[in-house]
This record gives sequence, structure tokens and C-alpha cells, in this order.
Amino acid sequence: MKECPAGHQRTIDAARGWSACVPADWSRRERGSEVVWSPGPGLDLVFSFQVKVVDPRDISAPLVAFLEGRGARVHQAPTGPLKYTLNDVEGVGMVKQLHRFGMLTYSWCDAPGQPCKDLVRTVLAASRSVAFDPGPEAPGYGQWETRRMKGVVVRAPAGSPAAGELDWLGTVYAEAHARLLGTLGVTAADEELRCYFYRSKEELFRYTRQPAGFNIPGGAGEVHSLFASRADRQSTGHEMTHAITRRAWGEPAEALLGEGIAVAMDLSGIDHHARAARAVTTLEPAFRLTSLLGATWWKHDPELSYGVSGSVVNLLLTEGGIAKVKALYRAKDLPAALQKGYGWSLDELETRWRKAVGLD
Repeated sequence: MKECPAGHQRTIDAARGWSACVPADWSRRERGSEVVWSPGPGLDLVFSFQVKVVDPRDISAPLVAFLEGRGARVHQAPTGPLKYTLNDVEGVGMVKQLHRFGMLTYSWCDAPGQPCKDLVRTVLAASRSVAFDPGPEAPGYGQWETRRMKGVVVRAPAGSPAAGELDWLGTVYAEAHARLLGTLGVTAADEELRCYFYRSKEELFRYTRQPAGFNIPGGAGEVHSLFASRADRQSTGHEMTHAITRRAWGEPAEALLGEGIAVAMDLSGIDHHARAARAVTTLEPAFRLTSLLGATWWKHDPELSYGVSGSVVNLLLTEGGIAKVKALYRAKDLPAALQKGYGWSLDELETRWRKAVGLD
């Protein structure tokens, strides 16, 4: 790691494992997932950390969408800086990527003139100084062991438990993929589903900066999972279901349906009704189903929110089938869609669900 030039200091984000050189006398503030350094009002050097990214353009996509929405002219070459002009002010962005995460460094200046031009130069220098802490050696994905089966590709680092089980994993995931496509009523996409397996949370974090398994939707079609052994691994179906439904149906309007369908289709063999009943009885005896709508879904203990969501979707599948669940998944007004598809109010759904799981 190179030393910072005179008048600069290295700022370190230990939690996410990156650092960069910034002017020593500039002020720092946080803005959501971004860190902003500034010498004064209207002059910002922005570090935007991005995860679940496959291509460098995925890292810059949020900024490009924002700028174009404001009417900016944007030029992004395959390599090199992203340049834009907004209200006669020129700005720049630079991307650095490691495995499935990266950093977008960009400038934001309120008025044209020399300070903005100086800021562009500072941003370019800051971007070049960005360094990621990879931890122990982490060979690139191109060096991983790979097996290709119908519809899926499975990958694992050489010497890992999953690498020794790739033939078995390939068979299991190919069969699960075909089964889920059929159950979900989705036509197989042209793109293969790519599945990556990590031996530990530490290894997963080094490659993705994520604390647990996940999927990357859309054209990426990737599933990232923990695997210690056949008996100690993440479920086959949960993240795969997310990858399939997000690619085919889009983003869910409610976590209750989005996470619920993934739990219901996790292929684990768990009795989700029994799991939900235990969670409610143990964690929230006064629980009401309406508290899983909107942002409040994330405020519950995960055992309850995931368990109940999977249980509810199981009930909806039993009573209405996949087509009706798909309509709810997409519905921006869940109560209205529930009434239209099932003839139930939310209160009636709760009554039926509580009876199904044995809470009433």
C-alpha cells in the first residue's frame, strides 16, 4: 500500500476493508452508504461502496441513473473515468472492483470554475489510492474449481470442502433448479445460474463483503452460499428461488412475499408452519400479521419474520396456487390484491393462517 502524498491522510474503513488517501484538512460526513469528504460547501469528494456487483458498470450504475435523471450528459468508457456534465459543471467518477464488491469515487460540485476542476483532479488521485484489504490470499473466481450441469454452474475454491463435493453439488443444484422452475411456473432463462460456495463466513466476506449467503438477481443470476459439508450448508432452494423470481418477476413489493416464497421453496424439508408457531409463541406472543407489511418486516427477530413469511406463503400456495402468489408478489397494494385473488381481507388471512399453524 503506497503512502499518501504530503497534505493527505489515509482514511480507513475497517468494517468494510478499504482505505484511501484524502486531503488531511477536509471534513468528513456520512450519507447513507456513502462517505463524503469536503473542503467547503458545494465541493464533495464521495466514496460510494457497492456490493453484489459483477461488472464495473454495476458499480457506477446508481450514479449514472441519478445523473441522467437530472439531465446530465454522461460518457463512460469500458475502462477509465466516467465523465459527466451537469449544468455546465464537469464531474468525474472512477471505479475499482475486487471480486463481487467495489468502490465508486466521484466528484460533486455546485458551480463551475477552478474549484470544480481542482476537485476533479483530487477525485482521480483519491480513486487511484483506494486499496482493499483482501485478508488471507483469495484467488480470483477464474481459478476456482468448476462444474457445468444443465442450467447451472457450480464453483468452489480449490481445496475447500465444496470443491471435493462439486459433482454432488452440481447434481443437487441442477435437479433443484429444474424443480423450482417447474414449481414457480418459470421458463428456463438462456443464462445459466451460477452458484458459488465458500467454506466459512470469513471467506465469504473476503470475496463479497457480505455476512451471509445471498443472490445477485437480473442477468447475473448468481447464488453465493456457505458450505462446510453436506450436513452443514445453506439450503439449496432459498437463494436460488430469489435468483429465479427476481429475474422472472422483478423485485417483490413486500418482503412478506419476497422472502416468504424463498423460505417456502428452500427445499430443506422443514415444517414451516411449526417453525412459525414456535417463533411467535417464543418471541412475540402478541404478534399480528400486519406488522410484517412494509419496513416493519425488518424490525422483528429474523426467526419470526422469515419463519412466518414462509408459513404464510405456504398457506397461500395451498389455497390458491403459484399464479395467485405471483400476483401478490408483484402487488403494490397487497390488501387489494389479496381481496381480488383470494376474496380475503388481511384479517381473514391472519385468521386462516393462525388456524393452519395451530395458534388458535
